[in-house]
Amino acid sequence: MFVWSDEQLLALAPERLEQVRRNAASKGETSLADRIAAIQEQRRPRRAGGAVSPVIGFHFKCQSDYEVTLLPDGRFWSGVWAVDEDLCQPAIQLGGYVALHSAKREKSYRQGTLIDWKTEARTKGKTAMGVSFLLKPFDEPLVWFGNGSGERGYRRVDDKPTWVPQPS
Repeated sequence: MFVWSDEQLLALAPERLEQVRRNAASKGETSLADRIAAIQEQRRPRRAGGAVSPVIGFHFKCQSDYEVTLLPDGRFWSGVWAVDEDLCQPAIQLGGYVALHSAKREKSYRQGTLIDWKTEARTKGKTAMGVSFLLKPFDEPLVWFGNGSGERGYRRVDDKPTWVPQPS
């Protein structure tokens, strides 16, 4: 029996995740199948007025600016995160943000408006590649937003309270 960590499961594409869930269910691995079903439910897009509600905010647990790169002009790269690439460009177009937290119960210590993103190799975790965000900082610390037990939380456009982009 292969043991899947939550991080490994979260990094799988939706089609592969469903395949692993079906395999687990067919082999009587109900615990694994149930964990995958919970991940699939969290990934299920919420609907607002019939349209998919995109992610506008990314919250990450990040100790002491791990892998954060500060640039001379004040902007910064967020570090590399296991994030679905399909979430990135819509968030930029909507004036989204990234917030880095030492712990979920603490406000962010570094936050910024999304400017760009790129894929990079990860140095931690089981996911080989991830996403790094280029950000323009703003001063207002943010409370953690998002469900789940991992290192990240997402805020969608239709979540309450709604997000108001920071002035550029």
